[in-house]
Amino acid sequence: MISETFESVSRDEISQLRYIDWHDKFNHEKPYVAYNDGQEKAPTTNFTYEDQHEEIIRDIRGSNTGFNLDDHGFAAREHRLLNSAFDKQTVEENYLSSVKELLREEFGPEATCYIFDWRLRSSSERKQLSDLDARDEAGDSSQFHAPVNGVHVDTSEAMARMHAAMFAQGQQKDLSASRLRVVNVWRPLLNTVEEYPLALCDGSTVHPDDLVASDLIVDSYRGENLQPLYRNYYKWHFLSNQTKDEVLLIKMYDSSSSVKAKCCPHTSLKLKNAPTPAMPRESIEVRIIVFTDT
Repeated sequence: MISETFESVSRDEISQLRYIDWHDKFNHEKPYVAYNDGQEKAPTTNFTYEDQHEEIIRDIRGSNTGFNLDDHGFAAREHRLLNSAFDKQTVEENYLSSVKELLREEFGPEATCYIFDWRLRSSSERKQLSDLDARDEAGDSSQFHAPVNGVHVDTSEAMARMHAAMFAQGQQKDLSASRLRVVNVWRPLLNTVEEYPLALCDGSTVHPDDLVASDLIVDSYRGENLQPLYRNYYKWHFLSNQTKDEVLLIKMYDSSSSVKAKCCPHTSLKLKNAPTPAMPRESIEVRIIVFTDT
């Protein structure tokens, strides 16, 4: 259970979150961001994120046990962080295996888990990759990227199924009839989060028509994620003062047709009540394909 230390203090936030700025051209032109191979310039894109109306971001500290992946698209769990170093070798040899163990606790011991991506992020500009460096999506994951300041879903159904099919080809077990989920396991590294926590949208309030598919092009790689349009009926939440021993499970896709939440849009949240000065947010996120029988 997540600590209720801060339960008695109201930490709800009012914020203008940033959403894709919709234009009629997207009726016939797909939104995209492209990092171009060998070109010494910033990425090209045909869309921007814009501030929208103020929204209430509810703090789930003290009430987080009611949130789950099926009904809301996210959940908070206690999970002790044993790593103190986050270089590429240490993360891949030690931390990623602990993430798989956590997901088998969540989904059952028979769950098949395939990690296809992980990233470090920091709100400290001194540590962040430049846009030019960040185009190397297959490069050293242990370099820090900036927090994403726009509402998004990491992957679309098409990309989820593509990653799943690539992994399933090499497996002895037939996974074709399995339930497929894509989950992002997100946590701070060492310091408690004092600025730019994750804002999480209750996936049950998101409709399929609210989501716009967009391309992410990195050299010869083409991915696809989702850009939610602003809607006044979304319900937003965050976990205040998240510690290194608290993780967020964030669902990007679910093949089940019976769940209330198919995905969880999210973004970094600029806190109005952040301490001054605040410790920079440093976090690790791991994206996993999860196959289960139900």
